[in-house]
This record gives sequence, structure tokens and C-alpha cells, in this order.
Amino acid sequence: EEDLKEYNAQNSNPGGATSTKSYYANNKSKETKPSLPSLGISVGTSNARVSFLNIKNNNNNPFIVENREGSRRTPSFVQLDYNDPIHTSNYSWGQMAKSKQYQQQNQVMTSRPVLDFLSQNYYNDNKHDKTEDERLLVAQHALQILVKELASSALQKIIGDLPTTKPNQQKQILFGELYYNVQPVITYPPALDFNNKSSNSKSLFINGLKPFSQTSNHIKYVSEPLAAVVAADHFQLLPADSGNSNNIKEQPVLVLDIGGDGLNVSLIQNQQVLYHSYTPGIGVDTLITAIVNLCKRDFFSTKKQNVDGMALQLLNNAAEDTLWELSSHPARQHRSIISIPYLSMDYQTKQPLHFSMGVTSHLVEEEATQIILTNIMREKNQDYNTISDAISSILTDTLIKTKLTPFQLCGILLVGDGARSPIYQSSIKKGLARIAGENFVATKLIIPPNEQAEELTVLGAALIGESNYV
Repeated sequence: EEDLKEYNAQNSNPGGATSTKSYYANNKSKETKPSLPSLGISVGTSNARVSFLNIKNNNNNPFIVENREGSRRTPSFVQLDYNDPIHTSNYSWGQMAKSKQYQQQNQVMTSRPVLDFLSQNYYNDNKHDKTEDERLLVAQHALQILVKELASSALQKIIGDLPTTKPNQQKQILFGELYYNVQPVITYPPALDFNNKSSNSKSLFINGLKPFSQTSNHIKYVSEPLAAVVAADHFQLLPADSGNSNNIKEQPVLVLDIGGDGLNVSLIQNQQVLYHSYTPGIGVDTLITAIVNLCKRDFFSTKKQNVDGMALQLLNNAAEDTLWELSSHPARQHRSIISIPYLSMDYQTKQPLHFSMGVTSHLVEEEATQIILTNIMREKNQDYNTISDAISSILTDTLIKTKLTPFQLCGILLVGDGARSPIYQSSIKKGLARIAGENFVATKLIIPPNEQAEELTVLGAALIGESNYV
């Protein structure tokens, strides 16, 4: 308590020389630093999550903080004014922004995932082309909105667990003058450490969050796969027969992160990301697109209707719900019914058109396979027959470039929003079996149970905030 009081006094003046110095940078001893609650924030390509850890109250285990809608994940979407995206206060975020993704025919507002604001592709279809620097400013503004709202929503739920001396200012505890009462840890994609062309992406995370506070260097940043390995080690998911050092396995861990738009393969050893590769297409978005394609062929081809923005939005929402349903209970759930009472309208009779269709995992896999293989073959200029063929090739290439054999790995950790999909799980198992055999798959492939597969990264972020991992 005395250490914390001294630190608070030093940082009470935002303009003072000590206000920009981290407590942890000056007090590296684990015995002398105060134990601040840790807030982990993970902004993924499709979804964002928030975790919290206060070792005094939670038995050393971080937990997911639900958003205002009671969900454990929040869409990484922000909707901005199309003509003036930075200076306007007219915006929405999360589920509200995502619900308007396909309803932008008037081009007044634009809604998309935060990381997509960096892409030129999203500006080429209209008169609002932007330079690289302009796109970076818009993306930084969108990230600031999303992180601020995520943190504000989370802190309102856990406010009782936070130390504070000014209860009337509790709502400003993260981005105001009570900043030092919580340790924020934000994860970033591993590609930012390896791709020289991603300097703007790195600036998006590092410089984009500085306006939150003059003491913004108190924010910790950690690569997503490293955070996942930290959490896997904490929850004892890694094989027990490997030696460890400072709670992180000395042997390398291969992390397969199936995100929204693709597969990230990262090699972690000695608390560092030693290798990373990215393959577009092997992600959740492809599975959702596959379900939407099945529905569009069934409905619009027979009704001969045009696909309007509202119908496409409803189909995407239903496809996402169907995918989570098929992935949550793969052992007993191989079929799901999509039912939309009012999908469109008959242009001649002016009567509503209803939609109902059964979707099976097999149909989704067939459709997704065609999409994935087309994208990968175009990207890598190689021919594959199945998703497992492509994954086997990706992992073989990883082992060659890292000069490792499969048996030198501590384990292969599967995480991300697509980690629970039986389609991807089966493909990864088959691909690994071709390289190292089925016994290797049984002993070395680590698939965290239930939601933990999707949440391991953000849980690791909270653990890093409460530890000397980084």
C-alpha cells in the first residue's frame, strides 16, 4: 500500500517528468511492485474480448468480462461517418455497428472491422479514396473508439474489484487520472513483428492508443500467440513432460490461430515469437460465407429475387449463429435449421418471402473447401484437393523454415474463433497425421476445451499484466 501511494503521488501531475515512467520499469523486483488488477483486451479481425485478473480476489485465474449485452465476445466493428470519419461524434461500435455492415447503400456511414480500415480495398468502390496516411488516421480513430468502449463497459462491471481513492471518478479509471489503478494489456497480431510493410499496422496499435492518457506508456503490448502460450501454460494445457522456465516451456510451441480472415502460424520459444506465417482464407469468415452461399443459392435462385442489403445482413447474422451452433456441440450437432420469417419481399405481389433451410456440417465443409482451396491456390500457386492437404503443406513449410522436426515441439496449440470448428479441427488432425503420425496428433495437438479455445489469447493478456512474463 505504501508503494502504491508513493507511485500515485509521483504520477498525480500529468505534466511531471515522472508521470510518463512506468512503475514496473523502475521497480522490477516482484517483491516491491504493487499488485494492480490487470485488464486484458484483445482486438481480433472479427471479435474483441476483455479479460480481468485481480490475484487478491480471483484465485489467480483470469476471467472473461461480458459486454453490455451479456456476451463474452464483441464484434470488432466500428461505424463512422463516411465523409468525416475522424472529427464526427456520430459513431456506433460492436454489435450495433456490425448489424449495419451491409446496409450502406447511401454511403453516409461505413461499418467494418477496425483492422479493415487500413485496407485500400474498402475505399476503391466509391469516390472516397484515401491515402495510406489517411487510412491510418481513420483506423487509429476506430481503434480508439473500440478499445475505449470495451474498457469502459468492462470496468463498469468490475469496478468493485479496483483500488481507488476517488469513487466519484471511477468511470474514468482507465483513461483518466486514475489510470494507474489498473494495468491494461493489449494484444496485437504477430505479423506486426515480422512484416516490414506492416509499419502502419504497428503504428495503429502503439501510436493509436497514446491519446488515451499522457501516461499511455503504462499500456503493455503483447503478441497474440505469446499471450496464448502464457495462458496455456497457466491452465496446464501444455504437455507435462516438458521442462519449463518461469512458467513458459523451454521447448518451442507452435501456435495455430484460426482467426476471422485466415490462419496465423507462430513459433514461440523463450517468451519470443521466432517465426510467423499467414495464410488467408482459412478462417471463420470463410465458413460464414459458405453458409450464406448455400442459402443464397437455395432462396434467391428459385425466387429470382435480387439480394438487397437487408437480406444479406439477415443471412450473415443467421449464418454466424448457425456456425456457432454447429461448432459448439460437434459430437451431437451435425445439422441446423436456418429460419428467417421475413427475408425479402416479392416485388410483384408485394408479399413477404420467408426462408427456411437445413444446413449440415458436410454441406458447409464442401462449400468452404472450394472457397479456401481457390484462395490458397491463387496465393501459393499450388494445387490441393482438401483443406488438410493445404494445412499439411503449410506446417511442412513451417518446419523446414524453422529447421525443426515435429518431435522437437513441446506441443501444437490451436486457438482462435475458428478453433472450435469441427471442420478445421479435423483438417488439422489429418494434416498433422500425414507429417508425424496419429500418435503425435494424440499427444502433441492441444485443443483447449469449449470457449477457452477462443478466449485463451485474452486470458493470457490478463496474466501478463499480473506477472513478470514480459
